[in-house]
Amino acid sequence: TFSSKVYAIRQGIERLDGVSYDYIGNLDADLSFAPDYFAVLLSRMDTEPKLGIAGGMIEERESFSGRLQFVETGQSVAGAVQMFRRACYDQIGGYMPLRYGGIDSAAEFSARMHGWDTRTFNDLPVGHYRRMGSSGRGVLRSFYDMGRREASLGYHPAFELIRSANRMLASPVFVGGLVQFAGYVVAKLRREPIALPVDCAAFLRKEQTARMKRLIGLK
Repeated sequence: TFSSKVYAIRQGIERLDGVSYDYIGNLDADLSFAPDYFAVLLSRMDTEPKLGIAGGMIEERESFSGRLQFVETGQSVAGAVQMFRRACYDQIGGYMPLRYGGIDSAAEFSARMHGWDTRTFNDLPVGHYRRMGSSGRGVLRSFYDMGRREASLGYHPAFELIRSANRMLASPVFVGGLVQFAGYVVAKLRREPIALPVDCAAFLRKEQTARMKRLIGLK
């Protein structure tokens, strides 16, 4: 499923061969936003040449996902609204097909590793309406797959524990946090391979370690 999205986007870009453009937008179908959303977003990207990926702040309208901002930063841009500067997209090779998903996260890690900035603009709200687990796999299965996916991306164990604990504190998904961490642990026990390139996975862990140090007051 996740790879299908990657190949569909690639085919779309191939059809633009010979067309001059500066930005490539990825937008889910279950969203709502202000009429001037893209005008404001692109205007801001125009003024910041190093901003490679940007988007608005997702507001879950029909979701069990809970509070996810405890260890997140404004650097994280939801996959549903990622707007790429074309130069950034080309440099990182676009989205990578990944077995367990996480293609949006992988794009961010790779962009920052190559020196690009990534940012979510909190004052550009985007409503998201599809309930987590509504694809037919169920809510708990979605949490389990999330943990497995983050293991495949090379998430630091302590960072994953903090993410899962934060989810446990967010009612009504206490069990979801446990299931998410269980998915991560099972993937590690099975020694499932990390899907990202070695340098990208190392960069990700370095970022996560720095964020955990800031969280506890260390530099």
